[in-house]
This record gives sequence, C-alpha cells and structure tokens, in this order.
Amino acid sequence: MKRIGFVSLGSAGTMGHWSMIKKTISEIDVEGVEIYVFSEYDYEKYSDCLDKDVEFVKLPKVGDMDTLAGNLDYRYKEEFLQKVRDKEITHMFFSTFFDHELVESLDVKKYLVSYPIRDTYMKYFYGKNFQKLFDRVFLFNDVSEIPFEKELENTELVEPVLYNKRKDSERDQVLITMGGGGLPSAKKFSKKVSGMIKELKDKKGLKFKVISGAYNDQSFENLPNTEVTEWVNDIQEEYDKSLFVVSEAGYWTVHEMIENQLPGVLVPGKRDIDNQELRAVNWELKDLGFCMLPGSKDGELVEKVEKMFENQKMLEKFSKNSLRILNHRKKGLTIKEGIKEVLM
Repeated sequence: MKRIGFVSLGSAGTMGHWSMIKKTISEIDVEGVEIYVFSEYDYEKYSDCLDKDVEFVKLPKVGDMDTLAGNLDYRYKEEFLQKVRDKEITHMFFSTFFDHELVESLDVKKYLVSYPIRDTYMKYFYGKNFQKLFDRVFLFNDVSEIPFEKELENTELVEPVLYNKRKDSERDQVLITMGGGGLPSAKKFSKKVSGMIKELKDKKGLKFKVISGAYNDQSFENLPNTEVTEWVNDIQEEYDKSLFVVSEAGYWTVHEMIENQLPGVLVPGKRDIDNQELRAVNWELKDLGFCMLPGSKDGELVEKVEKMFENQKMLEKFSKNSLRILNHRKKGLTIKEGIKEVLM
C-alpha cells in the first residue's frame, strides 16, 4: 500500500493553492493508494468536489512566513514529522512551498509540484540546488509562456491540467474572484472592484458575483446588484453562470478561465514568487481579454467591464481564442503520467 501525502505550507489558505492540490489529486490514476493532505488550513470543508477519498491532517498554523524561491521556515518541524510517521507516508508531494530542513529530514520519496515562479527566484532555486532535495520536481507550463532553460535538472515540465469545460448554459453574471490571502495588492484590487461596481450601478442587466476570499477585509456590503460569498466549494458552478471574469492573474484562475473559454479583465497582483504581470500581459496579447497593469487609472476597470458587457461579439471572439489554445496546446507530459511513473 502506497500512502501519498500532499503538503500545503505558507499558502494563506487561498482557493488558488487548494486548486493546485485538488487538481493534482484528481489526476492520480493508480490503484492501491491512500491519500492525505497536510495543511495549516481547513481545506477539508471544501473537499466535496474531490472524486477520491482523502484524509486531511491539520498542521499547527504559523501565519505569515517569508519565502525565498518557495523555501520557508516552518516552526513546527517535529510535529509535522511525527504526523508523517503516524500516517506511514511513503511518498510526499510539496505544493510550491517547502522547508528545506524539513524535506531533508523526511525519510520518504519526496516531490515538488509547482507552477512557474518568477524568473529571479527560478534562477535562485536551481542555483541553490533546491531541486536536489527532491526525488523529482514537477513544474507546470504556463499559458504566459514564461521562458525556461532548455533543461532543468531533476525537473519534469508538465502540461497544465486543461479540459474543455464550456457548457451551453444561461449566463447572466460577471464573476469577480479576489484571492491574494489579504496581501496589499489584493486589498487595492478589492477597492478598485468596489468602486467599479458602484460606478456601474445603473447599468441595466449587469450583476456581479464576488468571491471575496477568507482574508479580505474590504467590505462589500450594500453594493448594488452584487452577491458576495467568502468561498465556493465548486467554482465550476459559478463559471457556468458567468459571462466573463474580473480577477487578479493567478496561475490556476487563468487556466480555469481558458478551460471554460471565459474572457476576462486581469488585474495582476504584486507577488514575490509569481509573475502575474507577465501572465496578464500575455492574456491580452493572445486576445483572450484585457489586462490592467499597476498604475492604471481606476476608471479603466469601469471602461473595460462596461465594454465587455455591452459587446457580445467581443466576448465570442475572446472565447474562440481560448478554445483555440485548448485545441492546439502542446502534447507534452501530463501530471497524471508523471505521478503514475513515480508511484509504479
């Protein structure tokens, strides 16, 4: 019996980091395994959408932790190691973030699964030989086409988990996802969104669904034509009801928008580890929607949302371009194939 652990450290409990683990678990195609999720946050209450039995192991919570190329210092190392021993884990997958001392102390097969990190930190990660801590690193490719060196030591480049999920359904809302775990740029984005909704209060037929995130202290109460929720267990239901999306430019959000051929306005957040700006710029250059870089005028968001809402042909064009990406994406190694290889 193989006992597989997935570790989420320093994730701030965001939907994006849960998506990394959720999508990777969904791709496991090996019989005779038990799956565990080790996290500081209570992801279990959002696990109904999983198609596999998973046991959740709660870790002591540290709070904000500084990271350098994904490496952080987790205070409760011994407690973590004891939980791993108690569950008799045989294979451990870290999701983006890791504690190098903790990884070195684990006497199991160890892997890192990550989206592409900012070029500066990518250089640091491989320059410091962090890849050698793991039996293998799985690094997702990105629609933003962040350039990689031709070969990265001990690393498998895997294609994003992308399926055509577009449904013929009644669409009558603009979906707004916050994310960011309470970071300063996420708070600025929240204020822009709140102001935009107020500006467009008299636009007939325009209504919003806001997913605020667990750590957003911006008040969305009493906003016109707006439904607000902190979290949704199955975001696919919201995508199926949406005309387009307004969001920061997180890796999983952008790829889910492509899966659903959903246009959108991307307002990239400032992240040390993740180059959201490049992802958002490429979104607009690929004609999938619009982007707003830091420094853009507040009124620009109002203009872009209004333009998309009023122009059905524009939305259809953006959607077709997403479908083109789905139909012509590279046929490379998938995370399903990579995990199967290391577990067999």
